[in-house]
Amino acid sequence: MCPTPSRTIVASGTAAGDGYEFVCYGHHHEREVSETGRTTILNLGAHVLAADDDPTVAIVDTRLGSVQFRSVCA
Repeated sequence: MCPTPSRTIVASGTAAGDGYEFVCYGHHHEREVSETGRTTILNLGAHVLAADDDPTVAIVDTRLGSVQFRSVCA
């Protein structure tokens, strides 16, 4: 069986083509934001089961090209 590439590698490869402003991925429940060329790579984190015990959601403003993480705990 062939190993499955990590989602980070797949997202980075997709972003490298400069065809997208944002590439979003997830599954490992850790929020992360980085840039490759003109593309923002975003792992949304988790609203439950957060790896760092700080459940969040990501708010993306496509007009401004900004990303903010907001805690969902009161």
